[in-house]
Amino acid sequence: MTKQLHTAKASMNGTMAALLAQKSFTGPKKILEGNRGFFNAMSEEHDVSRIIENLGQEFKILENSFKVHASCRHTHHAIDLLIDIFKEHQPVLEEIESVEVNSYQVALTITDDADPQTEYAAKFSLQFCSALALLNGRASLEDFGEEELWDKDIRALMEKVNVHVDPAIDESYPRKWGATVTVLLKNGEKIYKQTDFPKGDPENAVTTKELLEKFIGMATIIPLQQRQALAESLMNLESIENISDLMKTL
Repeated sequence: MTKQLHTAKASMNGTMAALLAQKSFTGPKKILEGNRGFFNAMSEEHDVSRIIENLGQEFKILENSFKVHASCRHTHHAIDLLIDIFKEHQPVLEEIESVEVNSYQVALTITDDADPQTEYAAKFSLQFCSALALLNGRASLEDFGEEELWDKDIRALMEKVNVHVDPAIDESYPRKWGATVTVLLKNGEKIYKQTDFPKGDPENAVTTKELLEKFIGMATIIPLQQRQALAESLMNLESIENISDLMKTL
């Protein structure tokens, strides 16, 4: 249950740090390399010089992955492919004979759940996420509610979803987080899709437009106009001289 708190707690910590900085609140100056710092806490040997290696030339944030869908990351490759199939073919339940999902062992170890009983479990069910994506063409936060969990069409399609380990895909993990999906229609047509990386990885980058749409759709606690102003400020962060100007939008 604590997993739901991870991003919220990190966001709260960042907000608190910014607010305290405005009040000249002081803290440890050597949180990384100090005697009681992160390096000594986490390892017996470390190279402090690596922390500034290629500083100003390489930006690690550009190597980060963004989670586009509101489920376990190990379900995203299949979701991406099945959303593409939904957009291209929009098959209905009655037309679908079977759905085959092939991936690496870790994905199945964590997400092979043919009968999730809670909204949380649905996010860790490759069968549920696959059925949801193929029938609805999305897997956002609002798609993992109680209504969707027990939707009769999604449940019926889940029974047609088969998940397997592909030896070639498994061998390439974790360098690649790949998957293939094959949707067999009752008329005999086969629809095949393949990916090496889920959308949001640097190798399969999400667009700025998609990120903004996700932010606007999730930050609903903030009025829409305020959300849009905050998003614009965040996208132009390098032009903000004082962090208090950004905090005012909150």
